[in-house]
Parts: sequence; structure tokens; C-alpha cells
Amino acid sequence: MALPRSPWFDCPSYKHMAVPKLPTFAKIWFLLTVIICTWDASFVLLRPYSLPGGKWHQIWKPYALYITMDRRYGDVNDAWVATQSYLNLFENIVYLMALFSSGATAFVLGFSCSLLTAWKTVIYFGIEIVSGYQYTGHCTPAQFWTGFIFPSSIWIVAPVIMCGVLLKSWAAQSRRPAESKKADAPAADPKVAHTAAEPARRRSQHVVEA
Repeated sequence: MALPRSPWFDCPSYKHMAVPKLPTFAKIWFLLTVIICTWDASFVLLRPYSLPGGKWHQIWKPYALYITMDRRYGDVNDAWVATQSYLNLFENIVYLMALFSSGATAFVLGFSCSLLTAWKTVIYFGIEIVSGYQYTGHCTPAQFWTGFIFPSSIWIVAPVIMCGVLLKSWAAQSRRPAESKKADAPAADPKVAHTAAEPARRRSQHVVEA
């Protein structure tokens, strides 16, 4: 016995819906994220060679200043910064999967990974606060806000914005085909409708007369 067919599959908006594509802005952001986070994670995971005085430090020269403000990056025994770096690499894989996927898969991967990036940074801030600013307490207010809070906050604000961009783009692309299909449908010809209804009208008259 055949299973009943769901009316969803006969819905015009489903049958004629084009495959949604990631917005260009999202693709650019995902690619930049992969590059920056790979650079950041490799600095942490390749310490002490990436630290000032190490044989590969020239690749990560800007970190010579950053580790004076966020000393966690200079502490090779800190487990959290290493864990964060492995998470960065995992996120990079997911972002690349989103870039090379299409349709709902690309949107789900990009949205989920953006949330992961934001929450990971929230946790980073949370650990520093709960520890009593163990690694940033020595900073002046200017160093703390411009060297630690501001650059790290980008990894909260930007991913949250990206989630909104992806949701808006998905909704817009999902509606557009159905709306254009409806708009492009030819108007009904009154003459054709009258001709089609004429036999039924005649039958009704015969029944009344009988």
C-alpha cells in the first residue's frame, strides 16, 4: 500500500523555490575569519617558537605587543587559550564547509558556527572576569579597553550581526521565487472562464425545468 503523499510537495513555493545562496558579505566574512583565526591559533599552538625571541616570531610580530596586555597569550601553561585555539581550527573547518556548500546546509553551518564564535568569546571574557582579571589586571584603563576589550569584542558583535544577515537573506530568498511565480502568472481570460462554465449552467437549467 502506497503511503499518502504530503501536500507540502505540491506547494508551488516548494516546487519552484530556487536554492538559496549565501550573501557575498557572509562569504567574505567567513573567509576573513578563517585567515585571522588560523593565524591566531597557530601563534598559540606553536609557542614558544612564535613568541618574541622564537625562531618563527617574525610571522606573528604584532603579538609581541598584544601579549603585554593579555598575558594569557604568553603563558604556555594556560589550558584555556590552547583550548580556544583548537576551537578556532574547528570553526575554520565549519566555515569552509559552509563556503563550499549550498542551500540550507550552507546557512545552517554558517549560522551555527557564528553563534559558536560569539559564545566562545563571551566565555573568554567570563573566565578573565571570574579569575579576578588574572591576565589583564596589570593594564591601564586605556590598554584594557583598546588592547583587550575592543579587539576581542569584534568576535562577539560581528558573528551576531552575521546571524541576523543570514536569517534575513534566507527569508528573502525563500519568499522571492513564490512571489515572482505568483506575479508572473497570466491573468485568467474572462471569455475562457465563461465558455468553461457554460455547460454547467445549461445542466443546471435542465434540472430546474425537469
